[in-house]
Amino acid sequence: MDMKINRFPGIPPGLISGMNRRQWLGAILGAGSLGIGGRRAVSQSMMQLVKTPGTELWGKPIPIDQECNVQLFSPERPAGTSKSVLADIPLIFLFGGNGMGAVVKSSQALQLAGELQSRGCAAAVLNHPELQTRMDFHRSIIGPMHKIIGSDWAKQNCIDTQKIGAAGFSAGGLIATLLGTVYQRELNFKVQAALNYYGPVDLRQWFAFHMVRAGEMQYDSFYDGLRGPDEIGHSANGAIRCRDLSQRVILKVAQNLGGMAPGRLHPFSHECLWNDRSDCGLAEPMPIMGIFGTKDDNCDSVFQSRLLMRMAEKTGARHEVRIYQGLHGVGWDACPESVDWLIQQLESADRSPATLIA
Repeated sequence: MDMKINRFPGIPPGLISGMNRRQWLGAILGAGSLGIGGRRAVSQSMMQLVKTPGTELWGKPIPIDQECNVQLFSPERPAGTSKSVLADIPLIFLFGGNGMGAVVKSSQALQLAGELQSRGCAAAVLNHPELQTRMDFHRSIIGPMHKIIGSDWAKQNCIDTQKIGAAGFSAGGLIATLLGTVYQRELNFKVQAALNYYGPVDLRQWFAFHMVRAGEMQYDSFYDGLRGPDEIGHSANGAIRCRDLSQRVILKVAQNLGGMAPGRLHPFSHECLWNDRSDCGLAEPMPIMGIFGTKDDNCDSVFQSRLLMRMAEKTGARHEVRIYQGLHGVGWDACPESVDWLIQQLESADRSPATLIA
């Protein structure tokens, strides 16, 4: 199989050579053969309409597509205060993670929603089924966001469509990143800023990093991380050799994606990060803060920071990185200043009249 892929910021020509029993993994990085198959199975709980409001929900619960459930949090107000005094309320969309698999509940997203609520912001936690295609992203992420923005709940809570943010944890961090980059032109509002808590900046490059560390791809120093393949790292189940962890997470995420057919990663990746000739082409780059952990061997803090800074160079966006001393899977309070940063970005957003795309 001839695979010609450009060098940094991506993969050098001929990088995948002598593929053996795991040849299907080569398809992750470009045109290739069909690998493991996977039939999407949406759990029964995800097929049900779930509407769980936060405290002080003034608006009515809104209908969301059957494959997505949402929890809405309105800003807190002192007892006896009329909602008529409120105006220009920021709204932040929040996403949990499960390796691109279904998310039924995210404790991290719910904790952040409560914090934002206490600071006078509205929040919407979106849970979703597996995200395997661009159509999935539209149906389960963009579609519900549009419905929330145009709902009576948003009007009754004085949501300012020029103060929209996004934040996510793990794979949810990738979703938040994509909303301001790959899918920017497909939203009828602009995401002004995003927080990516220990999520991939780019899914194609996430796979490449782990394939190099697992020994499935030729070594390239661009994919160096905080720990090497044979060093002992960290997983949800305790200490593990990094090479072994990489092999496990590659298989898990590939299964959640429904197999590695050609083009499978395109909806979740930035071509400018693996193709030198590609330009990111963003009309209005959105600032992103990446928050990565020193004990996170899933989304390596060194490598993910490198990617985010590379994207800043390509787009001119004001991306920032914060490093915390901890594992994958922590809450927002591992980096309290991240919430301050997000709110500041939303409050300083351009105050020209909002223009929604029809």
